Amino acid sequence: MKKHQRRTRYVILGMLANNGPLSGYGIKKITETQCGFFWAESYGQIYPELEKLESEGLIAQVSPKGESREKRYELLPAGREELSQWLSVLPETETHRVEIALKFYFGSHADRKHIEQLVIDYHKTMAERYAKVKRIDESLREIPDDGYELFWQRKNVELGLAVMGAWLNWCEGVEQDFASKGYAAAAARQPVSHP
Repeated sequence: MKKHQRRTRYVILGMLANNGPLSGYGIKKITETQCGFFWAESYGQIYPELEKLESEGLIAQVSPKGESREKRYELLPAGREELSQWLSVLPETETHRVEIALKFYFGSHADRKHIEQLVIDYHKTMAERYAKVKRIDESLREIPDDGYELFWQRKNVELGLAVMGAWLNWCEGVEQDFASKGYAAAAARQPVSHP
């Protein structure tokens, strides 16, 4: 079994623990909106894992609401125990594969105008992502219950803002360095503004 597929089970168990009964679609959507800055899952990973978790007795289907035909699942005590055990173990050292960083590493071999535009475009993309996560942060801060579960959700969002903020600052510095070192190739660039 692939390592990433093994982790899919914990995404599902965790989402069910945090949110109560969900469908595969619901798990995917919540993962995208709340965890997309640090984790991604596909339907092709989620649906087979739901079946496997159900066959292992870790989750169970619940009766559909109203006329919905969507299969929804709830976390069973054995699933909560497995999630708890996984949460107590230090993760394997992860190797981060960031394609944009690899492109920047080899940037001296690219046409200056193209690599400079890549930095500008990436800066814009990161500014948009930062704004999206900032909205999540603001919505979490509006929730009056400041319980333990919410504490960890907020800490994850803070991590996302810190990482994206570092990328934004890096892109801004590279754009400034292009100009100050005389490397700028684009005649008319539009600077990216970010919060």
